[in-house]
Formats: sequence, C-alpha cells, structure tokens
Amino acid sequence: MKRIKISLILVAVIAFASTPFIAHAEQISPNPNLSNGIIYVEGSGAYNSVSYYNYGLLDITGSGTLTNNSDGTLNNYGYLSNGNMLNNLGTLNNNSGGKLGNSDNLTNSGTLNNSGELDNGGGMVNYGTWNNNSGGTWNNEGLSNYGQLTNSGTLSTWGALDNYSGGILTNNSGGTLTNSGYLDNYLGGTLNNYGTLTNSSGSYLYNYGTLTNAGTLNNDSAYLINSGTMNNNSGGTLNNSGAGYWGNYSGSTVNNSGTLNNSSYLQNSYGGILNNNSGGTLNNSGGLSNAATSTLNNFGTLNNNSGGLLGNSGTSTLNNYSTLNNSGTLTNDSTSTLNNSGTLTNNSGGTLTNNGTLTNSGTLTNYGSINGTGNYIQSAGQTKNNGGLSQTSIDIQGGILSGTGTITGTVTIGSGGTVIPGDAPGTLTINGDFYSSGDLIFDIAGLSSGQYSVLDIIDNAFFTGGNIEFDFINGFSPSAGDSWDYLLAESITGWNTLSFTFSGLGPGVGYEFNPVTESLLITSASASVPEPSTFALLGMGVLALLGWARRIKAV
Repeated sequence: MKRIKISLILVAVIAFASTPFIAHAEQISPNPNLSNGIIYVEGSGAYNSVSYYNYGLLDITGSGTLTNNSDGTLNNYGYLSNGNMLNNLGTLNNNSGGKLGNSDNLTNSGTLNNSGELDNGGGMVNYGTWNNNSGGTWNNEGLSNYGQLTNSGTLSTWGALDNYSGGILTNNSGGTLTNSGYLDNYLGGTLNNYGTLTNSSGSYLYNYGTLTNAGTLNNDSAYLINSGTMNNNSGGTLNNSGAGYWGNYSGSTVNNSGTLNNSSYLQNSYGGILNNNSGGTLNNSGGLSNAATSTLNNFGTLNNNSGGLLGNSGTSTLNNYSTLNNSGTLTNDSTSTLNNSGTLTNNSGGTLTNNGTLTNSGTLTNYGSINGTGNYIQSAGQTKNNGGLSQTSIDIQGGILSGTGTITGTVTIGSGGTVIPGDAPGTLTINGDFYSSGDLIFDIAGLSSGQYSVLDIIDNAFFTGGNIEFDFINGFSPSAGDSWDYLLAESITGWNTLSFTFSGLGPGVGYEFNPVTESLLITSASASVPEPSTFALLGMGVLALLGWARRIKAV
C-alpha cells in the first residue's frame, strides 16, 4: 500500500478511487467517508473538528490516536475500529447500523451516543478499555431500534452512563464494569451483568427498567436504587457492603435466585416486592427494612446474621415459605404481618420482636428471645420454644407446642392443638393463664427431674375437653409405687372434661391419681384397673380438683 500525505486535492481523487487513506497529524478526511471508503489512522495527532460522517471503515490502528475535539461531531454509520485510543472531547454518534469496536483504549470526556444494534451487525463492542471520564456523558439509546452496548473488557465511568428505553447494556462474563459516577438504566432499558459490576464509593446506580445479574454485582459504599425489576439469577452474587445503600421502591420487584449479601442497608419500600427465590440465599449483616406497604417473600434461605437488623414495618408483609434464620434482630411492627409456613429459627442470641401479627403454619424453633405486645397464631405445624416467648396472646389453633423454655402471656390451645412439654422430655413453663380444649402429651423416661415432662403453669388452668396422654419412652418400665408431679397450676378448672390415655404401661401394674399428693401413682394391677399397654380412663371429676385457689400439683 502506498503511503501518501493527504491534501485537499488528493481527497477527492482518492475517494473515488476507493484507495485506503492514511491519516496522520491532521483533520481526518475525506468527509464523508463513503460506504466503500477505508481510512487508517496511524501515529498521533489525527483529529476531527468538524461534523464528520463515516459510512465505510475508519480504522484507528497500531499506535494511532484520533482526537475528536470539543467542536467536532463524529457520526458513524459504518465501522469504526479502535485499536488504540479514541479520545472523544466533542460528540460521537454511533448511529443505527453503525458499529464501534474497541480492542485497546477509548476515552470519552464529551458526549457519546449509541443507537447501533448488534443484531444488525452494529452497536458498540469493547474488548479493551473504555473510560468515561468525569464530565463525560455516554448514552445508549434505543429510539426506534435497540442501542446495544457490550463490554467484554474493562469499562470505567466517572461521568454519566445512561441506558435509555430500548437500550441493551451487557457486561459479559470476564468483563468488568465499574461505576464511579452515575449509571442510569431507564424504563424500558435492559442492563445485563454476567461479569463483575461494581457500584463504587459515593456513586449512584438507578434502575427503572430491567437489571439482570448472573455474575457479581458489588454495591460498595454506594447507592443502588431500584424502581423497576431487578433479577439476581442463579449463579449471581449481589453484595451490598460498606456504607452502601440499596433501595427498592414504587411497586418495583427484586428477584434473587443467587446470593445476596447485605452488610449495609437495604430498604424495600412503598409497595416494593423483594423475592428471594428457590435456590436463592439472602445474607443480611446490616439493615434490611421491609417498610411501608412492601412485601418480602422468601422462597430460599434468608439469614439475618448476628448484628443484622431485619425490620418489617408499616403495613408490610414478610412471608417465609422456606428457611429463615435469625441470629440478629428481627422486628415486626404493630401494623405489620410476619407469616411463616416454612422453617423459622430464632437462634441463641437472636431477638424477634413482634408487636403485630406473627402466624405459623410451618416450624418455628426458638432458642433466643421472642418478645413484644403482638399476637402469635399457629394454625398448623409446630412451635418449639427452648428460649423465652412473650406475647399478649399465644393461640395454638392446630399443630404442636413443645419445648423447655418459658412462655409469657395468655396461652390458648384449640381443639386441633397439642402440647408436648419439654424436649422428650423436660419442663415447659407458662407464665400466664392456660386455656385448653386440645391434647397434652407427657413423656416419661424415668423418675428423676428432667426424665419426665412437666407443664408448669404459673397462673390458672382452664380445661374444656381434650385428652391427656402419658407415654413411657426409651424402654422405661414403671413399677408399683412410682409417681410423678407432671402438671402444676395455681388453680384448675374443668378437669372433669378430660380423658386420659396411657402408652407403654406394662402388664401387672395399674395406676391411680392420688388426691392427696396430686400426682400420678403406679400401683399393682387389680381387677378394677385394666392392664393393656394402651387404654383410656374417662370422667376424672371424682378427684375434686376443681376451683383450688392455691398452687397445686395437678394429677
């Protein structure tokens, strides 16, 4: 190829001859570069200070440098190949059908507009380094077509990077996109991350469209505001850390099927929906606020770690369908609802404060503290309290209540509910009145304290039917003269409404309820007492245990 110096006279001749141009330290030409035109920019000093149109190939090759000056507008409808540096101080428009490919270094300090679409062989593709400097504006515009901007290298922005309606901004696997300014994904825009997307200290990432993460998204001491749809897909990791703030607003939706780590502050508010989907893990070690009229649905694993604050406030709803572990502080305010139909574990050191409504139809296990002035309602499932549970009312309509902890408040056991004091066995303490039309099961594995179940009711017990079952477990066989004080109360009403069942009572022995010592006593078998291992005794009203106004051991 012949190397020549471009002049005004030669421009016209060479343009028609379709011979490649070589631009050095001067204004690139010809203008326009026609569809069959080829211009190579080699060496430093080539620039544009006019309104320039490229329909062919504009190739910045080798060590070539092209500076688009502040008074220059470069309009690309063809192929702009940047092998080294395109320093845009003016305006660069990559129009529909145009393609800009970068394999080395592109720096924007002016305005860069892209409406080219990769699907039609256009768009903007980076395999090198893109820098959008402070004061620079980078617009990926859909308009009538889809503006497609794809990064497989390093894209760093300190200015404004805007992805408009119809625009598709994709950070591929292996790509690094770092926002240190403003990154806006507008309504109708699509932002896909398969690599590493970092919203760095003090910067802002706004999503009004659809943001999908299947790589690593770091919100590091920055602001991530979602008012659209945000998907953290399987294999994706979302880290909110440092002094980072993450807000989900205005009926927007966040779906997590990967890993979401929050060490700072996450707010789901004003009708926002946050779904931690099946297979997803949400780890909170900072502040996670489900506020106003928002909804947090957990279908995966939600860990509120030690030091974490998970708050459900306003008229919001927190639904746990899978696994929720609390080792920090979980609060449910007076007008809020926390529904558990999965597994909710309040670990030792964890505090769950309920001043609203807490419902359980799954498994709730408490080793820490559950407190507050709210109402606890169980329709099915199991509550195992091995810590402290304090509520205005505890209503066990169905399922099982067990454990070795203390329950403070009025406890009601419905006809579908069952109480199994202890932890096979042990003592369950009720610090309040106890109302029951359900069943009570007492496990007996020996004579020593801790080897048999005890229901210790500090106040009064009221029975309106139900069954009391005694199960001799772990191979223990009672002998005549053995006795147990299994139920304590200040007073008992309705004892005559109960029926009694025994399981594991061997042959040759019987039982009686001693009206003097108020205990279950094993006796020698008699003709009046049947011997099968399981049987029921009805009508215990003859024991005259009604209306006792002193703390008693009930039989």
